[in-house]
Amino acid sequence: MQKYEVRQLPVWSEIQEIRKESKGSRRKFWISIEGEANTWLLKYPRPNTGEHWAEKVAAEVGSLIGVDCARVDLAKVGGELVTVCESFDVGTWYDLYEYVDDSLDQIDEVAPDFGAINWDDAPYSSESLEPTFFEGWFLLELTIDGYDGEQRFGQRDHNVNNIVKAVKRFVQRFTEDWNDQVNVILRDVASYAIFDGLIGNTDRHHENWMLKWERKLGQIWVSAAPSYDHASSLGRELNDKARRRMLHENGVSRYLRRGRGGVYDDGTRQHAPSPLELAKSLCKQWRAYTGETLDAIAVVRDDDFRTIVDMVPSEFMSATAKEFAYRALTTSKKELLENAR
Repeated sequence: MQKYEVRQLPVWSEIQEIRKESKGSRRKFWISIEGEANTWLLKYPRPNTGEHWAEKVAAEVGSLIGVDCARVDLAKVGGELVTVCESFDVGTWYDLYEYVDDSLDQIDEVAPDFGAINWDDAPYSSESLEPTFFEGWFLLELTIDGYDGEQRFGQRDHNVNNIVKAVKRFVQRFTEDWNDQVNVILRDVASYAIFDGLIGNTDRHHENWMLKWERKLGQIWVSAAPSYDHASSLGRELNDKARRRMLHENGVSRYLRRGRGGVYDDGTRQHAPSPLELAKSLCKQWRAYTGETLDAIAVVRDDDFRTIVDMVPSEFMSATAKEFAYRALTTSKKELLENAR
């Protein structure tokens, strides 16, 4: 079977590093790759984990079910197995605390100057002008009284109701046809939640989703940025002994239900539900927003999941890890579809 390409990057001393990525606990750097227009995030997996293959498999599964995901390639740097993730942020990523207080009124004054573009002089065309990205924590701090944007994990205010409120409030400040844009954004955000449930991604905290602000055709548009950072999925933290035991004992479903995600359902529970549990709940509450992704999952054959997993080279992923990831995907798919009936 054909395998995924493994990029052979130059040794670290020859890589053109742009800046170190300070977020999260993994070793990662924004780099430039010869012949590529965009920058790439070089990510090293933590020792004894499958974070590299999980990131790649997740991105391929997302593409299969129509979820907009950042591109991920497998790579080697000086013999080390890594991933590189293409940046979709070709515009500006501002920390607005340099400019405004926690006030939606003040953000109105800043918005026309994003990207250092004079909108009055800019020639409008069908091409989007330079976009700006806003992480979830910032949107929630602007909208939810007392929201602590520095508390990444165990953040009960990072819940479904608050996310919906933050999206609505932000879009309303900039657009007249805000209702249509909000519906599109919520459909995309819901698709990310269903995707997380399918792959068991436990790392959808408030730094792992963004909205994109841009000006095109003389109007302001807000949309969901592509989904990214899916390494905490598909049993990437398990060793093969634990995987074999769960496979033998039919424990994959139990493993998926036990995981704790990064999004709370209502903020009243001590721990966030598992990604699969949250996805099931949203499928019932938000059928109008989740139906498209569920329909896409329904037409995926189990063999399609098998192919995605088997295309990972064996040096990145063992046969046992492949079987576990495949079983996790088929189990989640079955539970999501049965729950939606």
